[in-house]
Amino acid sequence: MTRSITPTSATNGLLINVVLNIGSNSGTSVIGCLFQDSTANALASWMCLNDAAGYGHQIVMQYYMVAGTTSETTFKVRVGNHNASDEWNVNGSSSGRLFGGTAISSITITEIVI
Repeated sequence: MTRSITPTSATNGLLINVVLNIGSNSGTSVIGCLFQDSTANALASWMCLNDAAGYGHQIVMQYYMVAGTTSETTFKVRVGNHNASDEWNVNGSSSGRLFGGTAISSITITEIVI
């Protein structure tokens, strides 16, 4: 998932909220990371353990930073795990869409005037 914002002031704060509904075809852990633009290192990371195939999880993450720019900047959320054969599905699982397709994942960025 990606979301872009053009801050109005480089000194303003950015509050980034991520809601990620995911499911897997196995019972392994998933790692999620928040990235900015083309920077290689993650701004924030999290992990959860999937109990078994077909289970769904909701990961909620909040990150705050000073904008540092008035140019457009893009935030990206990527997920994966240590086993390349495992399949992770956003808003679904190996059993199909979560809650009949009504599960919603999102990135919300709020600019805070300082």
